[in-house]
Amino acid sequence: MHDIEAPHPSKPFLDEDGLLRWHGRWVAIPDAQVPVVELLLERYGKVVRTSELVAAYERAGHSVSEASVRSLLSRIKQRVAGLGLNLLAVRGRGLILVEAEAPG
Repeated sequence: MHDIEAPHPSKPFLDEDGLLRWHGRWVAIPDAQVPVVELLLERYGKVVRTSELVAAYERAGHSVSEASVRSLLSRIKQRVAGLGLNLLAVRGRGLILVEAEAPG
């Protein structure tokens, strides 16, 4: 067993089993989505250009089309919503992974 420093509790993280964990909850991330989710987590709270997300998906060996990328991002958005996270489009820039706002 290896000692691994625990990630900052205010930031979601992907564990070695492909589980996205945050605030004591988790959701499994399919292997095809891992490279894109890793990039979003690496830049959590910051804009990630769509072209960077496409490149990460492509490097993982997936064929890339506008429709496949839209579908991928839609599935990721649905998956992270269950953890209280939002994947938001920033018009003309890219996407940003952030904590969902509490209903007010």
